[in-house]
Order: sequence, then C-alpha cells, then structure tokens
Amino acid sequence: MWREHLPYQGTIDVTASSNKVYAATVHSFFSVDLVTKEVSRFSKVSGLSETGISTLRFDPVSKKLFIAYSNSNIDVADEKGIRNIPDLKRENIPGDKTIYHIYPNNSRCYLSTGLGVIVLDADRLEIKDSWFIGNSGGQVRTNAFTISGGFFYAATQEGLKRTPAGGANPADFNNWQNLSGSNGLPAAPAASVLTIQDKTVVLTKDSLFAFNGAAWELLFANGLPILSVNVSENKLMVCQDGPAAGARVQVLDANGTVLRTIQQPQAIVTPKNAIMVNNEPWIADLAGLSHWTGNSFDQYKLNSPESTTSGVMLVQNGTLLATAGSVNDSWNYLYNRGGIFRFSEGRWSAYNQYSDPQLDTLLDFL
Repeated sequence: MWREHLPYQGTIDVTASSNKVYAATVHSFFSVDLVTKEVSRFSKVSGLSETGISTLRFDPVSKKLFIAYSNSNIDVADEKGIRNIPDLKRENIPGDKTIYHIYPNNSRCYLSTGLGVIVLDADRLEIKDSWFIGNSGGQVRTNAFTISGGFFYAATQEGLKRTPAGGANPADFNNWQNLSGSNGLPAAPAASVLTIQDKTVVLTKDSLFAFNGAAWELLFANGLPILSVNVSENKLMVCQDGPAAGARVQVLDANGTVLRTIQQPQAIVTPKNAIMVNNEPWIADLAGLSHWTGNSFDQYKLNSPESTTSGVMLVQNGTLLATAGSVNDSWNYLYNRGGIFRFSEGRWSAYNQYSDPQLDTLLDFL
C-alpha cells in the first residue's frame, strides 16, 4: 500500500464545518475533529486529484468542501466522496488561472482568479460563467469576492469593483463600476472585500474601509502590513505581519474595535488566515495550525518532513536521509535552508539552521 510523506508543518488556509477544522498546506490538507481532536490527512493517496493547494473553503449550506489547487484544478468533497471539476485547468486560456479566493453562495460558487471571476454551478459541478472585468474587458487579478447590499463586489488589482447582483449581464465589464479613488476610498488595488453584519468592508493599502451607505470610512489601520482578513462568527479576523516577532492576529468587531490581540512568537510567525469556531480562534500560520483557548494554545505540526526534498536520498541501517537543497543550471545557490531530513522509526526530524543555529550559513544541501 502506498504511503505519502508530504510536508504538513506550515499551513496557509483554514476553514471549518460543524464538526471539523480543515487546514491547508501548500501541498495538501488535513482535518482536526472538534470533539476528539483526531487528525486526518488528505492527499492523492486518499482520493485528491492533485498535490499543491492554493485555498479551500467549506460551505455550511451545501455542506461541501471546495478545494482549489495551484494549477487551477478543483475538487469538491462531501458525504458522497471527492469529485473533480477540471474545466478551468483544461481551459486553453492564456493568463493567470490561479484561484485566490472561494465564495460559495447557495447553488453558485464564485472563484476569484487571475483572469477575473469564474462562476461555478455548485450542484452540477461545472463552470457556469466567466467574468473578465478588467479595464476594456481584459483579464484582471481578482483577490476576493462578496455579495453585499444587492451588489456583487470584486476586489481587483485595478481597485474595488461592483455591479448590481440582479443586473443585466455581469460578464460585461461595462456593467462594473470601479469604486476606488472616490468617496473616501483610496485609488489603489483592493486586496480583499467581505461582508459583516450587512456592512461592506474592503482591504486596501493595509487599511480596512467600511461603506456607510454614502461614503467609505476608515475602519482599522495600525501601521502594520495586513496579510489577510476574514469574517468568522461576526468578527473580523485580521492577520498581520510585523518586525521582531510582531506578527499577530487582531480580532475586531464590526465597528473596527479591537477585541483581542493574539501574539505568540512560537505559534504566530506568518499568519495566513484565521477563523473562529465556538468563539475560539484557529490560526493557519507557516509555523503550523494553532487552536487557542483563553491564552493557551495547541499547535498542530504533523509528523512529516518540513518541506519538499529535491536533492539526494539514501537509506542506511533502516533510516532514510534526504536533502532539501538544489542548484540551478549554472550551479548557483537557490538559497534553500531546509537542510537534511531524517526518517527513522516512523518519525521525521530535520537538521538545518532552525534546529541547529550553527548551520545558519550553510545553504542548499545536495
């Protein structure tokens, strides 16, 4: 029987159903049972179509888990099993087909991609429509999507755009209005857009702005870069980077008031996304998935190699050793700090600058 050894250490996204939390890595994903805390791994061995995930999202209405891969392939998992939607991957369209955000809404699922907005029929599991809403009808990277106040909103690299949800032909770029640069909203790319308590919130220039019905007002900014923002249990989960162990997750209410700041150098290094489950934070970070109860946390760093191996592997006395480094065609460094991985008696360990500081100048073990 085949067995996979994918890196499950760092996590890049997190979502939850009523009984499980799902955490994605750049290679695959795993689940944590909310009651038993049992961990289950998912990979091609267990039925997934690909290796390499860009994002994932659970829809509580349809009870489907949407899994987007870095090559634009899509899997949908539910109680019937795992089904594949290869349409976007197979489509012969030049450009960036990466899926950056998933917004499920009843029988539709809106994918924010480098092309624009791709609409899935979540029941028939097929592409329903494609909206290329860039200037002059071209492609534009779309970072997020939401439905709010009777409008479709798309956070794009050209700014925040919207069109009436009941309007004619959203596939026509002429029907989309660019809101950035007017009514208090800066003229800049929009990194995210979301809805909380019937309020539209947009992330741009490391600041959150909320629409009051007539203009955009500053909701939150503290001078630190914002890596992501998410709505969960009527709270805004703001992931931030910062110098000298300043990475943190800010929990805000709908008015932008900071309810809680979560900062812990062992668990929060580069927070990618965060959610609330029963009023307890779950944070996807490159240091691993963490679950917070009060001021204490449990960290899920699964027994696996820290990253992929691209150098030599050898087995000696029942122990597998694998090198993580590589070089280019000119035999130059690629600055891989992974070091050497060791697999013995069912456990993975690593020798690199993180485990052994004296290796801090040694790169690309081959």
